[in-house]
Amino acid sequence: MNADQRLDQIEPVLAELLVKQDHTDRKVDRLTDIVLNISQVLTKQSDNVSFLLKNQLQMSGQIEKIELTINKIETRLDTMNSRFDKMDDKFDKMAETQNSILSILLSK
Repeated sequence: MNADQRLDQIEPVLAELLVKQDHTDRKVDRLTDIVLNISQVLTKQSDNVSFLLKNQLQMSGQIEKIELTINKIETRLDTMNSRFDKMDDKFDKMAETQNSILSILLSK
């Protein structure tokens, strides 16, 4: 077998190998694009999760402040209720006193 015959045998094999290599390169390029897209999506989702966690912590702090304010308001309302009860008692005593005075005046 001479050099030309050997070259004729190698050329189709080499051409087929190069076609397969090109096909493999395209697959690798597609996989690279997919991996990059996934990486970008994961980065964005990570940023979203971080944003949500930060806001959740802020909201938790604000909710605690609101709860404290509500507790203070409830305490003040309880104090006001007790004062109104005392005022009601005083008005009742005043009414009794007025009735007593009226009955004394009417009896004279």
